[in-house]
Amino acid sequence: MPTYKARTPYPVGGLKAVRTGSTIIVTWQPCASGKEGTGLDNVDTFIDKFPYNFNGDYLVNDETVTETSKVFDTVTALTVTVKARKNGYMSTPVPVEVGTDDGEYFESFVKNACKSQKSIAMILQRRNDMTINVKNQAHYPLEEVKRLVKERAVIVSRHNALYPAFELGFSRELIYECMLQLTPRNLLKSTEDWREKGLWQDAYRTSLEGEEVYIKLQVRLLGEQKVIVTSFHKYEREEF
Repeated sequence: MPTYKARTPYPVGGLKAVRTGSTIIVTWQPCASGKEGTGLDNVDTFIDKFPYNFNGDYLVNDETVTETSKVFDTVTALTVTVKARKNGYMSTPVPVEVGTDDGEYFESFVKNACKSQKSIAMILQRRNDMTINVKNQAHYPLEEVKRLVKERAVIVSRHNALYPAFELGFSRELIYECMLQLTPRNLLKSTEDWREKGLWQDAYRTSLEGEEVYIKLQVRLLGEQKVIVTSFHKYEREEF
């Protein structure tokens, strides 16, 4: 008889929302990596099937769902939060913010919590083995960045930017204000994403209400152009 791998399930992975008009289709998958997390563990081989054999359900905006998808009908912006539940235990919630424009929305900037330590080590080794291109001028013109900010065409990484900002006592609007105050002199560097060649990220150091802060951003076409804040925190170090 198979045994449970862990009491508390891992957060769901692959969370994605697709908006078409007022219809929003949200999909996800449970995580079962290595010998930990959700899914059933074969006692002899420690191999899971795919899709993962998850013997639990989910809470989607606090509503019980047994499938790995849910449809919403609304024309307004919406935050959808998914939690895996197994044997009465809840995973950490995973959110995705859905705007009012048609297109795909991802919780793509949160480190996938269901990766095994071995997988993480392999990724870090791959990163260390790769050449990271760096330049000393911004890849994205600040005029374009500020135009998108004024239009609120902004996606803020929840875990890597919004939560650290909250810890500093800053709101989402203050993040926008900080971006509108950036000048070329604030630029630290621009680096090419080690995972996606051709995708650049501009890093800045600036002050906000007396606090030195680090902000990293990129501009991408996600249905329409968006400026994405991939990192925002108290300035203590530079990062790739």
